Amino acid sequence: MNATAILPGLEPVTTIYDFECEGEMIRLAIDGEPKNADREALKEARTRARDLGLRGRITKTASHVEPNTWDKFCALYRPVPVNATDKDSTVIFDWHTPEHRARVEKAMAENPATVWSMNSCDYDELWYCSTGTHPVNHMGYVITEVPAEEGALSYFYM
Repeated sequence: MNATAILPGLEPVTTIYDFECEGEMIRLAIDGEPKNADREALKEARTRARDLGLRGRITKTASHVEPNTWDKFCALYRPVPVNATDKDSTVIFDWHTPEHRARVEKAMAENPATVWSMNSCDYDELWYCSTGTHPVNHMGYVITEVPAEEGALSYFYM
């Protein structure tokens, strides 16, 4: 599955920045296209340098864009298979199946940041994951081993 569209308020890419300050490397991942993320990245790099006690000039040494894909989502958050004994089983829990609903509700009660909605939208049959449970346009739910960080980005798929 590949990112193919941009929906308002959601970014299909992450820009990775490398900064150098007084010989120390600072690596940042900022959600969004480089033209929108550059200023935010530099501001964050300054904050991190200050937190590290660095006072020198901050220089951007590299940046590159990574698409937010299903493979990246799986690597970051490690979705739990529906069938625990079959690691190749689907990871999409169907809300209308009582056993699946019980597992999603249990995960929500234990740590809501481990539950994602698999949603569809009208743009080119695009599917994307977003944190939490969303009853509208959801295709099912994904439970992950790694919880979403606050302000987590929605991941795009086709």
